[in-house]
Amino acid sequence: MNDSILGLDLATRRYRDIGIAILQEEGKQINCQFLRPSDHQLADPPIVEALADYIAQIADNYGVRLIAIDGPQAWKAPDNGLEHQRVSEKALRTQAKTGLWGLCKPQSSLRFVRFAIDFYMALEARGWQRQNSAAAMYEKCVIEVFPTAAWRALGVKALPAKPACSNEMVAHWLSYLPRHFPIHLEQTPTHDELQALMAGLVGWAFAQQRGYQSYGHAPQWVDGHWQEGFIVNLEGSRFNEV
Repeated sequence: MNDSILGLDLATRRYRDIGIAILQEEGKQINCQFLRPSDHQLADPPIVEALADYIAQIADNYGVRLIAIDGPQAWKAPDNGLEHQRVSEKALRTQAKTGLWGLCKPQSSLRFVRFAIDFYMALEARGWQRQNSAAAMYEKCVIEVFPTAAWRALGVKALPAKPACSNEMVAHWLSYLPRHFPIHLEQTPTHDELQALMAGLVGWAFAQQRGYQSYGHAPQWVDGHWQEGFIVNLEGSRFNEV
């Protein structure tokens, strides 16, 4: 299994809320399957190091060359010209706004923000390299994505939050994707898996080096913390709900 993409929808309280999608190209078709960490006897709540070990092992097993993560990779740089968020977050209108080290808006997102930032660093410790230029692609590459903006890029309303999203709604939003991508699903996704699939499709565009855009500034290691970082999105995004 070569040149696969892994889309990851992070969660911090239960492993069953983490979405994992594996995308593998076969000819002109993208085969998609979903993996459930809750099936592998990982004890809640998720721990950064344990999840990084699990994802790195999956990546090895499936020949993954790129991991696309829905979650912030770094803190805001103090000199980026914005008060409360990274440049990439302003461009894509993210719900969570990552501030200076230890701060975010809304404050209720801080647990998730810390977890995500630590998770990127844990993957780096396992040989994965974050995107450091607008088009950078490596043998083992990690990019940040924001599925909400990707849905908008397709000209559809963003997938509703999980508490407000029925199985019928998940199926409805899923039906948009084959109109834009040659996907074949081996399973029906949950809400979290559908978001992971969208993350993976943005990663697929990035790996193809076409049909995507990188927003924000290159990540910087300053005073013991990562700052800024790109968010990759599908090309031609309007960022407006319809």
